[in-house]
Amino acid sequence: MVIEAIKMLKVDAKYDSEILFVTLEGKLTTKNSYKINNYLLPLLEKYQIKTLVYNLHNLKMIDEKGKDALLNSKYKIKKNQGKVLFYKVNKELAQGLKNIKIPKLNTKKEIWAYLGA
Repeated sequence: MVIEAIKMLKVDAKYDSEILFVTLEGKLTTKNSYKINNYLLPLLEKYQIKTLVYNLHNLKMIDEKGKDALLNSKYKIKKNQGKVLFYKVNKELAQGLKNIKIPKLNTKKEIWAYLGA
């Protein structure tokens, strides 16, 4: 059962032009939010990442602990005086994420415009 829970989330990260792009696939839940908290957050601090873009297009579900993990990354980035963005939030998640004060953008053009690039 534990192995099944771990497989529910795939995290892919790519660093390009001083921006860390993180694609999340599957379900971000209590059982696997440690992947954000234990692996991604230390990288943000160690490398002083200032811009983090989460691609949520293939994220099917998120619970409260999953939301907390995303907010934890927001706080780390703010410590680095940076920004966090959500990219391609799918319809299933849009309602659940509406109270999270992170910009939700749909195109790369919007990302670059928001970042002033």
